Amino acid sequence: MDRVNFEHIVLYTNDQENDRLLIGVLIRHFSRIHVIKSNAELIEQIKQPTPKVILVAAETLQETLLIYYEAIEALQAVEICEHAVVSLIPKHQEKEAYEAYRSGIINDYLIARPMYEIHRAVIICTHLLREIGLKGKYRKAEEFVNVQENYSEHIKEIVLRGAQRKKDLEHDFELSLDEIDKSLDKAESHLANKKVAELDVASLKKILSFIRSNEIRPALLKLQSKALHLLELVVTDVSNVASVAEAPLPEDQEVTVIHQNGSSASDTKYTYNRLYSESKGVTPSQAAIEIPIVPKMLIVEDDHISLNLTIMLLRTYAIELDTSLSGRMALDLLSKKKYDVILMDINLPDTNGFYIINHVNKTNGINSITPIVMLTGNKNKSSVQQAITAGAKGYIIKPLHRESIVKLFRKYDIPLHLR
Repeated sequence: MDRVNFEHIVLYTNDQENDRLLIGVLIRHFSRIHVIKSNAELIEQIKQPTPKVILVAAETLQETLLIYYEAIEALQAVEICEHAVVSLIPKHQEKEAYEAYRSGIINDYLIARPMYEIHRAVIICTHLLREIGLKGKYRKAEEFVNVQENYSEHIKEIVLRGAQRKKDLEHDFELSLDEIDKSLDKAESHLANKKVAELDVASLKKILSFIRSNEIRPALLKLQSKALHLLELVVTDVSNVASVAEAPLPEDQEVTVIHQNGSSASDTKYTYNRLYSESKGVTPSQAAIEIPIVPKMLIVEDDHISLNLTIMLLRTYAIELDTSLSGRMALDLLSKKKYDVILMDINLPDTNGFYIINHVNKTNGINSITPIVMLTGNKNKSSVQQAITAGAKGYIIKPLHRESIVKLFRKYDIPLHLR
């Protein structure tokens, strides 16, 4: 039996002759291409751990979806590789394909029968390879600029200087990644030996915030894993980590953090992300109506780093927690289930938090009076005001800290108990 090749770019086509031009373009630009023509081969490709971009060519969008999702259906009990799927479609189905892309059904689409933009396939594949953590090979800036005979010397100098600056910034960022990586290892070692662990949380947060930069995604995922593991070690005793303050605790206010063993830490000075509320005429007792013993909480957040950190933080509390990575999913959950508090990110892949907040508050649904608190990475006044106008009760700066959660639940008289 011949050994199956598992490549980074896989093209499924039942008509190689029709897709000859596409195959030629891909082969010229990528070193690892595999062309398949059966569902069994597609299933084998998805089963293997190698990350990949899968292009599915067929006469209709519906057929490409059937081919791909039948393979996924056949692998329900099997771990599948990280991958992205692209539908190759005829021109007249572009509108339908765009809606499928917006809905998250496919990662992208390409008009390939016939091909109008020969190099668009390369652009799509390169972009998606970066998204799943694979870096492609690039020509040097000089190789491109110097052969452009219609470029003036002035333009060439500007482009080359700018390209070098980008390269220097990337190098500096890689050094920062290495420093954070070492500091996480050191902090974990100190905690394992019952020593105080000092960690520059502000720098760590800044580094992790670049998770959307696809070029350095593998390194960030490694740091994320280490950071989450470290948080797991200290989640029951946050005083072990020296954190950089987001906002100082008011002198006349004391926050008591209850540890897993039931002891209090009221004599410890903590910092927290301040919760702002612009609600007028509504007291916590009025807002808290028939709150259950185990509160129900929804977090709408498309940033996997922030979401994982928050889930880890809330794990020690008795909270019935639902999460949503998109606005569409959030609206579906909000129409079916009553929550006691909702944390809402503003930037979502398919809509924005302002729309959802406004929709929930203006419709007479089951969550019309549920407090919605905006999540934000920075205190942008216009965004905060827009959220308040839409109906948000306040905002919390990400990532969440334990004190932020305690303060939030106390504000709305929501019971918060350890598991």
